[in-house]
Amino acid sequence: MDKRNIIIKRCFIWTISIISLFLYQSPVLSSTPKSLPYKWKNVAIGGGGSVPGLIIHPLVKDLVYIRTDMGSIYKWETEAKKWTPLWLWPSYENWNLTAVASIAVDPSDESGLVLYAAAGKYAADWAVPEKGEIFKSTDGGNTWKSTGLRVSVASNWDQRFGERLGVDPHNSDIVYYASRMDGLWRSKDGAKTWSKVITAPTGNKVGTSVQDKRGLTFIVFDKNTGENKVGCNTIYLGSWVEGVYRSIDGGETWDKLPACPPNTYRATIGPQGQLYVTHEKGLAKFNGDKWCDITPQGHKGKRFVAVTVDPSNLNHIITSPQEWAYNMPIFRSTDGGQTWNDIKYHRHCNVPWSPDSYWSAATFTLTIDPHDNKRVWYTDWYHTWVTPDITQDVTDWYTFEYGHEQMAPIALASPPAGEVRLYSGIADIGGFSHIEIDVFPEKMTCDMGLPATSTTGIDYAEEDPYFVVRANAFNCGQVGEIGCGYTMDGGETWTPMETKPFEEATGGRVAVSASGDRVVWLPQESCLFYTKNYGKSWLESYGAPENLITQFFNTDIPLASDRVLNNVFYIYADGEFFRSETGAEIWEHVGDLVKGENQRPIVKAAPGLPKEVWVSLNDDGLWQSNDGGNNFVKLPSVQQARLFDFGKNPSDKHIPAIYVYGKINKKAGIFRSDDMGKSWNSIDTFPNPSIGAEPGTMTGDRQVFGRVYIGTNGTGIFYGQPVDN
Repeated sequence: MDKRNIIIKRCFIWTISIISLFLYQSPVLSSTPKSLPYKWKNVAIGGGGSVPGLIIHPLVKDLVYIRTDMGSIYKWETEAKKWTPLWLWPSYENWNLTAVASIAVDPSDESGLVLYAAAGKYAADWAVPEKGEIFKSTDGGNTWKSTGLRVSVASNWDQRFGERLGVDPHNSDIVYYASRMDGLWRSKDGAKTWSKVITAPTGNKVGTSVQDKRGLTFIVFDKNTGENKVGCNTIYLGSWVEGVYRSIDGGETWDKLPACPPNTYRATIGPQGQLYVTHEKGLAKFNGDKWCDITPQGHKGKRFVAVTVDPSNLNHIITSPQEWAYNMPIFRSTDGGQTWNDIKYHRHCNVPWSPDSYWSAATFTLTIDPHDNKRVWYTDWYHTWVTPDITQDVTDWYTFEYGHEQMAPIALASPPAGEVRLYSGIADIGGFSHIEIDVFPEKMTCDMGLPATSTTGIDYAEEDPYFVVRANAFNCGQVGEIGCGYTMDGGETWTPMETKPFEEATGGRVAVSASGDRVVWLPQESCLFYTKNYGKSWLESYGAPENLITQFFNTDIPLASDRVLNNVFYIYADGEFFRSETGAEIWEHVGDLVKGENQRPIVKAAPGLPKEVWVSLNDDGLWQSNDGGNNFVKLPSVQQARLFDFGKNPSDKHIPAIYVYGKINKKAGIFRSDDMGKSWNSIDTFPNPSIGAEPGTMTGDRQVFGRVYIGTNGTGIFYGQPVDN
């Protein structure tokens, strides 16, 4: 953009800004928020996270569920060829319940409506709640009720293990949960009440850290034993430490099987009662009285996790070794594991950005469909795959990833112009430039010039929104070669900045001046730096607070640029507000807000209004300044602002829309104001929101009025917009 156009644009913006100052007054207490009809759905990305579990109902054709390590349970919709999320309901206040570590169907329920879930993302004293919980649904996952069992659950720790939940195939009232740290639990009344099975092992005899405690790893039933409506006699229980235990009296007593493999992962039972167990050193088969090693040749001694046996053919077995690697072989045997063939395949992925290397990547599950033994499913690090015919010499495998959204976005930005509607910064894989939000992106940023990194901060130049900068970190906050990258063509190509201010600089937040001539970077655990030459060199700021971003996963956004005044920047730290009018060279402490605990500050400058800067402080509310931070006024109607941002202005106004995720007039939800906070509209209500897993970042759409984006920690990015849009 040439200087003449910039000057003209600045004059126009200043004129509009001065007029706009007369259009609103200081915020006053608003009335109860009016509810606006909004529709919410995922921004289409396509999978992208670990899928540790898949189960198929044995009595109901095409009833398939998957579970993910950080987010929802998903149900397969055969006609639509997409996944429907079933676990978006837990509230932010109970954020540890937003992910599921195990699922189970009732295998004797012909309706297919009964479903169990063990919820809990972490098992730690800092999680809220600290304990996980077992839930039950009787309407196919549409609604859930707690069963009252609270135990340690950790879906996002080591995810290789089998289903810890199990329902007896002969008696629907008998339900087990083989826990990570709290032993084996059983219900005899359909999960109305639970009791601990004191005769069973716990599996917790090694390791000092909580994450070392892997405990019990699976529970499976031999339906060839026992009686209908009474229960199975023979049940197998996996223990990470000891190996495999068996009960032959319906779970009353348990004995360790002699010579069993330790460090077990998953198990399945063949049609005549043979037990197959994957473990740290391979694949083992137990035929009732002895074990034999049936690990495929060339892979003995290596970790195996996924295994499946044909329910109608005891000789048909499929397995795969698991390393944290791509293109792992999938082996198939038709003689009970005596010999194995490495399957050949054609890959048909409906996610354009997914590279060819995303095949059998750390494979978690393999499942032969009980209703069609030619059809086989598998899940891995990124996607769910299915082949219609495993018997072909060259098998065709397909993904249908619509609906399965599992990314963990850290940063979002919506530019005021250009083809791109949304820039996303994603943990592990960098992120995307979203042109059509209902269509999978064509490429990742690493395919457009930046190495594969995690993007932790994004900003653009208000006067030239084709200039966008990303702050990057490698592998969950580790130091990589690339610190920041930028695009000058609206995300079509990206260029790594030539240098970093110091060797260990990584992650953090970034802000770009209104004209784009200055980039300010706040790396993780660092002081502030700026560059005047696109990262060819960096200079340290003077007078700015330090160490404001201390963790890789962090929702704080303490740094922002003024959207009108060039080279004016703002920063907040521990109750104090700082401003620079020298392009971040020198900072001054200009104002004060309230100090508090767990404030999670977000600083945003309003587009079109010079020196209009707002700060959200979680439970300490939302604060407004129209003099560049010298003075702040707390919006009295906002009791809580976890997230907030500005968006495109209403058509009849020159002031931006404002979005808040929090609590207004004591009502929790997501809100929009079209009059600078004087009144609010409710656009999603709690405790049953339309979005899931730990919302951590928000941005208003700068090109579409009424649209807002919210990034979650495990269920991707959601967007909401009025129903008539």
